Amino acid sequence: MLRIGISHYFLSEETNNVGSLLLAVDFYQDFNDMPGNSKKPRFSLGMEWKPMEWVPYLRLGISVGGESGFS
Repeated sequence: MLRIGISHYFLSEETNNVGSLLLAVDFYQDFNDMPGNSKKPRFSLGMEWKPMEWVPYLRLGISVGGESGFS
């Protein structure tokens, strides 16, 4: 199994935006077809935004490839 990811955290002071923002990109690749695995690579993109201190986190993500295709 190969799993690689990168993320970056943006603060409101850095970007002059409201709140904080976390962006993440991941790559996942299995090398066998055992149960629960797939030889097809999977790419994922995710975001977590907290606009203000009293507002809960808003999360969004997308995944393409792998056994499930699109999710």
